Amino acid sequence: MYLLFDIGGTKTRLAISRDGENFMSFEIKDTPEDFESGITMFGEYVKSQGIGIQKVVGGIAGVLNSEKTTLTFSPNLAGWIGKNLKSSLSRIVGTKEVYLENDAALDGLGEAVFGSGKGARIVAFITVSTGVGGARIVNKRIDVSNYGFEPGHQILEVGQKGLIDLEGLIGGASIQKKYNISPMDLKDDNIWQEIYHHLAIGLTNVSVFWSPDIIVLGGGVVASDYFSIDSLTAKFKEVFNVFPEIPIIKKSTLGDHAGLYGALHLLKQN
Repeated sequence: MYLLFDIGGTKTRLAISRDGENFMSFEIKDTPEDFESGITMFGEYVKSQGIGIQKVVGGIAGVLNSEKTTLTFSPNLAGWIGKNLKSSLSRIVGTKEVYLENDAALDGLGEAVFGSGKGARIVAFITVSTGVGGARIVNKRIDVSNYGFEPGHQILEVGQKGLIDLEGLIGGASIQKKYNISPMDLKDDNIWQEIYHHLAIGLTNVSVFWSPDIIVLGGGVVASDYFSIDSLTAKFKEVFNVFPEIPIIKKSTLGDHAGLYGALHLLKQN
């Protein structure tokens, strides 16, 4: 049996796979603010399944250390920083085989192998949710790096307010703070045009550094009924003029399950 998970800034997704191919159990829970409550949540979930776990694979929102054992930076999971997640999960679940990744990297892997990026050689995955994350997937593998990928923290504005990154301009938490409305309820087209403008610039930077075949967008902001891929693509064409052709932009198709599908594929690589 395999335990798969996706720890986001606000929600945690948990699943059990019997065969490494499909899910036999799936739950969504609120992500606890403090680390110990989070570990307890894992223990209770495994206990409720009444099974032994052979291997654990999952992602967490933020930057992991080079050994991929501990969260070192995460704007939305401050209470988890500096705690050895790998050893804690190993202890509570009862297996030494625990593999951790950045959550957006697993989302991207899932979309590249099973979702909107299927068949593409180089996939740039960007998630716009509570925060903004992403990863470069090459030939169905998360590309090599020292500390992962953080496209949400590329600097887009420099001014009197200091440095503002992409996440600070279009992340769900930033939108809520700036406009006092959830992105899911945001109908004002003028605001959406501003969001498309900033995202198009961010995707231009992603494209010149990663040179992808396709850009797959996921996350709650992109899932809004009022988010338009066509409008974003139009903005993207206005600002991106470096390569002969622009990458295709598609919405993710796996939704909340993207990270778990990514974990399934990573399971086969470990």
